[in-house]
Amino acid sequence: MIIASLLAQASVVCSALAGTGKTTTTLLAVARLGVDAVIITYNKALQTDTQKRITKTGLRSLVRVYTFHALFRAQMQAPDGTSALVAVKDDDSLHANLAQWRVGKHLPRRLEVGFVCIDELQDLCPLYYDCLGYVMPLAPVLMLVVGDLNQMLYDFKSSELKADKIYMEDAPAKFGKFTGVQSWERRALTTSYRLTPNVTRLVNRVWGTSIVAGNTRSPNHPVEYWHLNVYDTTAVSKRIHHLLVTQGVENVLILNSSVKNGAAGQTPLQKVLNELGARRNEQGDRLFNFHVSDAKDGGKQAMDTVALQNKTRVWTYCASKGTEAPVVVVFGFSAPNAQRAAECRNQMGVALSRSSGRLIVIHSRNPNPQKQERYWPGMDRAALSSLIEEGAVNMYKGGGAGDTLPPNVHVDCYGGRLCSLTASGLQHVSPQEFAHLFQGVVCATTQWQDARTVAMSTRAIFQTGVLPTTEEYSCLLGTAIPFAFELQRTGRIKGVDQMIEAIPIRTNAKYTSDRFHDLLERHRVVYSARQKLVGELRFEGEPGKESLAGKEILKRMERLRVVNRRGLELEAIDEVFYDTHFKPHMQWIRHVYDLPTKIAAHFLFLANAYHAFGKSHYLWLQVGTEFAVYEEWVDEAGFADALANLHRMATPAAMSFEVAAEWPITPPFRKGIFAYDRYSARPDAVSGSDVYEFKCKDDISDADRVQLLTGAALICLKLGERQVRGKLLNYKTGETWEATLSRAEAESFLTKLASVYAAQ
Repeated sequence: MIIASLLAQASVVCSALAGTGKTTTTLLAVARLGVDAVIITYNKALQTDTQKRITKTGLRSLVRVYTFHALFRAQMQAPDGTSALVAVKDDDSLHANLAQWRVGKHLPRRLEVGFVCIDELQDLCPLYYDCLGYVMPLAPVLMLVVGDLNQMLYDFKSSELKADKIYMEDAPAKFGKFTGVQSWERRALTTSYRLTPNVTRLVNRVWGTSIVAGNTRSPNHPVEYWHLNVYDTTAVSKRIHHLLVTQGVENVLILNSSVKNGAAGQTPLQKVLNELGARRNEQGDRLFNFHVSDAKDGGKQAMDTVALQNKTRVWTYCASKGTEAPVVVVFGFSAPNAQRAAECRNQMGVALSRSSGRLIVIHSRNPNPQKQERYWPGMDRAALSSLIEEGAVNMYKGGGAGDTLPPNVHVDCYGGRLCSLTASGLQHVSPQEFAHLFQGVVCATTQWQDARTVAMSTRAIFQTGVLPTTEEYSCLLGTAIPFAFELQRTGRIKGVDQMIEAIPIRTNAKYTSDRFHDLLERHRVVYSARQKLVGELRFEGEPGKESLAGKEILKRMERLRVVNRRGLELEAIDEVFYDTHFKPHMQWIRHVYDLPTKIAAHFLFLANAYHAFGKSHYLWLQVGTEFAVYEEWVDEAGFADALANLHRMATPAAMSFEVAAEWPITPPFRKGIFAYDRYSARPDAVSGSDVYEFKCKDDISDADRVQLLTGAALICLKLGERQVRGKLLNYKTGETWEATLSRAEAESFLTKLASVYAAQ
């Protein structure tokens, strides 16, 4: 029906449910129409997948596929015969170009095609729609616009980046100016060729859809419902280990709402990755490697096929958009907070609908009967019982214990967890909001003429596991080069010192105040500071018998500062995690750190260990824990150029590195299950009233500028300075961005930052 309508010269708005063959339909339409065509899709993952299918079907001469950014970049013209105004790389640069186009300057070229398809229409935002008006053909064009409001992921954005359902609901009015007098028809694709009947039953229940199961090639496995304590990571790891061995590492896709650290440290998923990553065969080779993506935009880098080889994908719900897998494991199929779950219903539906075979959902079971987690919206005990009776769902029985049905929970069990607001927590800030944040800030952009542009290798093949993997290590370079800079300036590396001097706390142990006092003394904390910290931790019990659980000590120490005799700020760490993952390697870490002369490979090794110390250590293992192998792949020349740039760009004055700064949020605000009561930042360096952030990247972004301003504002308030100067140094290109903040401007900036974050 869709192709028939297009052949009759009627444009079509199509509602296409998950896995219903929209790309196949679009390419069939291109082949039948036989005219030059363009397909516009939302992200790089979808573009890559569509391009592969274009090549496979032999349509490369007829159709091109772009992301929105790639399309506008391709159509840009050099103004007045000179260099382009602003290269389109992100939403900020696109917004800057649109401002020029609106006044008739530097207009882009228009497409010269007869057919245009816009995919993922539900996520179209005003910025992209406005820009389309400047690149669409002048002559009427036939259009196919395809989307699914159930898969709208970006309606949580703000302003001109916020996805708007009006483009789907009123397509003829919005796109009629491009199609002229042609009629518009509505069509639907409802049969999913990805989902099996049993998976479809669960997806329809949660999503409220009416998808028809069309996957008859895969066995119709019941959905596996794991109701278990996710904090018993040993048991969870055992189950997933079995999956990876029996199904194949590349065939399993593990999804969670986030793959980053939680507000209170490592998440259960990260601990599971740590446990699986440490497992080896009889020859000592690692069994499993992972590709971890926390992309919030549907996975811009998700389809890098080389990086995915021989790895299990561990992605966010959003990052999984546009992909599928034979086996999908969905963490977080329980909802401790009803409001947050309702907001993420579309994301959960996307995650559930990625499976082309087996689907496993994990509903967390809290050992405390007073804190059971609620069902995901669309599910309850009666619905789950019905699906089990019909054979669509199995309560997983493994390890000698049968899972039980979760009870119905009708109220939120958890109060607000106290958190700090950091600039890295901001997601999808619009260009207008960035402009609002920068308003009133005195800033200037400069370019260091004597800086050498760094061309540095950031990827290599590693043989640390049973199968080789390709790893991207640019994040390690961004830490290793400042480490080298800090060592040359101060003779120490604060982050490495903190890793070596960490205070191990056994979570399942009870600490008396005397025992904890002795532990601090062994870590060279002065007596007065020990006494103060013991008092701040509020040990509980009768006089002389006060004690506190190790788990609670770790939690409370996140908000307290511990300094030893050398002035080093110490961090507490879970002793079991430390003993399991770092103690075996600490001898080598200390050895490398104590070497009188260090090369780039040594700094990369220390940076990798430092990253692993505070996060999931999958990359630490995949790149390797023995420093000797680093010399085989580290780009020494590029490292030296970048380090030289940093020395040229930074002031020769004395610096303090990794300076922690906090300030209370007044009034505090709550977002989901978290209560934000303070701002927090850790600038890379402070020298007098100068505050530094170091970057090693192709372009400085507005998000980088906000990070700098946050740190500068907090340092201004913390030190009581009348004025501070923030300096953002990109030592890869030599670009410097500076901003000046008075105390009043610092307070104003932080207030605006909180309002933007709370509104997201």
